[in-house]
Amino acid sequence: MTKETVVKVLYVKFGGHIGLDGIRQAVDIGLAKGFSLGAVEMGLSLAFSLEFGIKELLTMRKASEVLGCAEDKVMECAEAYRGQLLAEGIL
Repeated sequence: MTKETVVKVLYVKFGGHIGLDGIRQAVDIGLAKGFSLGAVEMGLSLAFSLEFGIKELLTMRKASEVLGCAEDKVMECAEAYRGQLLAEGIL
């Protein structure tokens, strides 16, 4: 996946709320902070969905790829924070 592909994917999802230049800038900031392209895509997708009130689902496989750990570890962490996420209205 290329940077431009990530920008386009995010624009298709959130272009009604943020412009192409804003998305490019956000991607550049994430990459400059040392995040992988996959982590930038996932992080911005989740951040934009919260900001703009859009439901965004994330698979355990995608989270595991981006975080570089096994799916069962991602599930274990998700279960550990489930109560907090429910209380905050995220789930």
